[in-house]
Amino acid sequence: MSIALVLCVTFSGISAQSVMYLNHVLDPVPGHAVDLENGVKTHNAKFHATGEAKAYLFAIMTGPRSGQYAWIQGPMSYASMDTPLSAEHAADWDKNVGAFCRNNGEMRIVKRDEATTYNPANEVIAENYLARIFYGVSNVGQLIEAMGMIKKIYETNKVTSARRVYTTEFRTVEDEAVTLVYPFSSFKEFEKTKGLAIQDLGKEMDKVHGAGGMKKFNDLVNGSSKGFYDEVRTMVK
Repeated sequence: MSIALVLCVTFSGISAQSVMYLNHVLDPVPGHAVDLENGVKTHNAKFHATGEAKAYLFAIMTGPRSGQYAWIQGPMSYASMDTPLSAEHAADWDKNVGAFCRNNGEMRIVKRDEATTYNPANEVIAENYLARIFYGVSNVGQLIEAMGMIKKIYETNKVTSARRVYTTEFRTVEDEAVTLVYPFSSFKEFEKTKGLAIQDLGKEMDKVHGAGGMKKFNDLVNGSSKGFYDEVRTMVK
């Protein structure tokens, strides 16, 4: 089983203009999840350990892909995708990763939207994070405008928890066009805020954006997507 050669590459020359990632979902053969984890570790150590080709493996704990894995490579740029894999690289993937996957899984290229991202520590890769994925997106502009409203709350209230916004570069079957990423250090954070930094979003919306702020936000979200689901992801070390 081969990973698509056009997408999985050795990166060079990351653009200063964007932060982009390749997101590849791996569905393990039943009974071989540990083999898949070990195989990815072996492959990453050989081909993705340093520099711009660095890759990470995350276990997906919640959402429709629970029990699967997300293999994340980057940051990357489009220019770096013109170099194909070597035969050795492709063969190693087949042996150590593909052999333990039921199928190639979904691939997405996502780009961080700097206008709506709040990332005070300038962190690139978090070891644990909640990914809130909006699907059925019919109007990306409206949804990003809504995310910008939340960004203003973070900046106004000096909230320290990061919130990154990623847009999908190529359209998917489910139109999963926008993903919010909330890094967290301990699962205890979910006891009060479900991983989000704002406990009473409605109250904060009205305080920062004026009366009716929450309604405008809801109208933008409801008018631009069918909804969202959450994936809690934790890094496999």
